Formats: sequence, structure tokens, C-alpha cells
Amino acid sequence: MAQNGYQNPAQYGQQQQEQQYGQQQQYQQQQYQQQQQYDQNAQYAQQQQYDQNAQYAQQQQHQTQYDANGQYAQQQYDQQQYGQQQQYDQQQQYDPNAQYDQQQQNQGWDFEGEEERNGIRFSWNEWPSSKIDQERAIVPVGCVYTPLKLLKTMPIVSYQPIRCKNSNCGSVLNPWCSVDLRSKLWTCPFCMTRNSFPPHYADNITETNLPAELMSDYTTIEYELPDKVAGPPIFLFVVDTSVTEEELDELKDSLQESLTILPEHALVGLVTFGTMVQVHELGFEECPRAYVFKGDKDVPADKISHLLGLRKPQGGAGQPGKPGQPQAPGQNGMHGVAQAHGRFLLPVSECTMVLDTILEDLIKDPWPIGPEERPQRCTGVALSVAVGMLEKISNRRG
Repeated sequence: MAQNGYQNPAQYGQQQQEQQYGQQQQYQQQQYQQQQQYDQNAQYAQQQQYDQNAQYAQQQQHQTQYDANGQYAQQQYDQQQYGQQQQYDQQQQYDPNAQYDQQQQNQGWDFEGEEERNGIRFSWNEWPSSKIDQERAIVPVGCVYTPLKLLKTMPIVSYQPIRCKNSNCGSVLNPWCSVDLRSKLWTCPFCMTRNSFPPHYADNITETNLPAELMSDYTTIEYELPDKVAGPPIFLFVVDTSVTEEELDELKDSLQESLTILPEHALVGLVTFGTMVQVHELGFEECPRAYVFKGDKDVPADKISHLLGLRKPQGGAGQPGKPGQPQAPGQNGMHGVAQAHGRFLLPVSECTMVLDTILEDLIKDPWPIGPEERPQRCTGVALSVAVGMLEKISNRRG
């Protein structure tokens, strides 16, 4: 026990240790707080540096992109100026149908509208771009045209059409021709031949003053030639008999109804086909008579005219009037062609009874059809025979 105000030395030493330990704890706490403050300051400075670097990099990127855009715009401007200069230096070209084509592409091709406007329907709505595409197409490129279709917007002009000077082409001036207004030339879209405009066209044609042939709204034009007299219209019916009995009966009714609305002076002919092709002779009233062609073999036009008796082939010497021998002038020629009108083509008023008899006796193609097979049709040969016959009977009339 301590006396006279003095503490025990052991107790005093313990207090000294406790004070020293408290000071050490306080010192460590201060050191920890200072380290925390230093770390926060360092992290804040690092974040500030990173943000500044990112902002600088973004500014650099924007500046680079702006410079690139400016350089690209300058290049585009230079190219545009160069293109305008080239266009000015070259001959002025004008495509009167380009605006119409662009409108059709933007709106989508209206095929039904084209059929209504021009009376024509194609087997394909796109032209093959290469020979390989043409060979791969199973259905050949062709069209069905409606003759004498009443078109509301069709103009009627009373002058000769402007034809291509290429003797192997024969096309006429149309809205799809490329026109050079500066040199007064037009390019045929079929054979790419450059043609000159006649003087009365070249003196008046401008971009705002175009003839009817070049207007996109007039894709079909009727020419009335004052110096030529057109003959009677010719209707050659090519009838498919490889159909069902019901379809054939409806087809007969449609043909008989068509005969009632045709002009009486119109010439009419009949060709039927199935496995074979039959050309009916309407001028033989004693009984129905037809010429038969094989459906698996194409027949040239000269051979068709010979087999139908339209003209005889030129041969060696011999007596006139026999096959294979030359004929006297005027014995065959136009006289034989004129006789063909009375055999295969007759006016409606003269052959109505004969046609009704042929149509009543017309039956379905009797050629047998195997199971799961389609009926055989010689459509190509039938059309070839019909065209070959018209070429000899009414050449250059349509």
C-alpha cells in the first residue's frame, strides 16, 4: 500500500504502458486515415486523368471524322463537277421513257395495267440477261397479243412509221429508243443501230416537243397509211383439242360466239392440234377435209406451202402442171395464192355453215395418255404451220 501520496511502482509502470499503448493505437489510426485520404486523392487524380484522356481521344476522333467527311465531300463535289463537264462535252442524250421506267420501278410493275393498256401478255415478265438464262428457261419467251383491242389512249397517226435502217431489224421508232437531240439521232433498242431523223422530225424535235412515237404514254400507236388500202382482217383460229370434254364443249361455244361478232368480210381459217396438226380446208363443201402434219417434226414455210398446194417447188425440166417441174408464168404464183383464199381462208359470211359443221364434229384428241402423264401437245408445230401458211397467203399484211 502506498503512503504519503506516493503510488506503487508496479502500478505506475502499468499506467505508463497503458498510456504508451493508447498513443500507439492513436498513431496507427492517424496513419490509416492518412493512407485512406492518399488513396482517395490518387484514385480521384487517376480518374480525372483518364477522363481527360478519353475526352481528348474523342475530340481527336471527331476531328478526324470531320476531316474525312470534308475530304469525301470535296471529292464528291469534284466528281460531280467532272461528271457535269463530261456530260456537257459529250453529245446530249435523251431517253424519253426513262422517267416512265423509274416510276414503274418505284411503284412496282403493274402487269395487269400493261395488258389493259397495250393488249399484250408475255410468258415471262423479265427478259433473260444471258444465253445461259435463256437456255435454263423451260418456257420460251413469247407473247399473246389481242388484235383490234380498243385502247382508250391509243393515238392514230396518218403518216409512215420511222423504221430502223438495219435491213435485218425492221423495228420502228418507239419510246424505248435512245434519242440524241443534239445530233438528231436515235438508237434502235433491238440492234443498237444509230439512225438519223427525217428532216421534218429533226427540225422540230426538242425535249419538250416530242412526236407521238417517243411519248411514254403512247406505247401502242395505230398508223393509217393514206397511200395503201388495207385488205380484210384475217382471223386464223388455232384450237387445242388435248383438253377435257367439258373444256372442249365450252371452247366450241366460245368460237361460235366469236364468229357472230366478227365483221362479215373478215377472213377466217381454222387449225386444230393435239398430237397432230390439222389444217382444215373450208372451201371444200362436200365433206370436212383437212391436211395433217406430224407433231414431232417442225416443217419449214416452203414445205408447208408445197404440201398445202399454195405453190409448187422449183424443179427440173418437164411438163408444166406436174409436181417438181417449172410452171408457166402466172400459172402458179399469185394465182395459186389467190385460190388459197377460197380454200383455207373464207369470209365469215361464206363459211359459217362449214365452220359450224367442223366444230360440231370436233372431238377430243384420241391419242392415248399413260397414267400420271400429261396429254401430248404439238403447240410449237401448230403455230409454225399457221405462221407459214399466213406468210404465203397474206404476206406483209400484218
